[in-house]
Amino acid sequence: MARYWDGSRLPPSDTLISLSETLDVSPTWLIRGFEWTPALLVDASNTDWVEVPEYDLQQMTDDGKGEPIGTTTFRRDWLYVTLNESSDLWIARMLSPAPTLHLPAGTPLFCKDQLPGEPMIEGVHYFFRVNGGIVLAKFTFRGAGLYTGETVATPIDMEREDDQHFVIARVLGSVARPL
Repeated sequence: MARYWDGSRLPPSDTLISLSETLDVSPTWLIRGFEWTPALLVDASNTDWVEVPEYDLQQMTDDGKGEPIGTTTFRRDWLYVTLNESSDLWIARMLSPAPTLHLPAGTPLFCKDQLPGEPMIEGVHYFFRVNGGIVLAKFTFRGAGLYTGETVATPIDMEREDDQHFVIARVLGSVARPL
């Protein structure tokens, strides 16, 4: 049971259903910690469209993201339903595979800048600058041992002088699904 709670393992489907019935919650709530309710999308002719810029992670410096390498148009209502966000988003492609997230290299990810002083969220993925490179890691207060096989970053990583992690952006999801 402890591995279910710390996020390192999901229960088998029959156990998940049994737990959800016993606790009187949905299996979705047990897996995600929140209930996803689909919102109705408005008619395409009446919707608001958003241009989302794409940036090259390899071109990012301490001074910023650089110039966009392109833009993609998305429905604002779709972005909100999918990511719970619809403004100030940008896209970056995975530089290398993330097997624990089932994301191959090149997967486009929706990102949102992490503003200075903005609190980081436990269990959420962020892009960090580490030693001049870019790393995708899950932020945790609890330490690396709890998320077996997954790259994690802790507050200690952001305070160290060597291998210091500088947060760039919160990763909201891929074009296909939220993370």
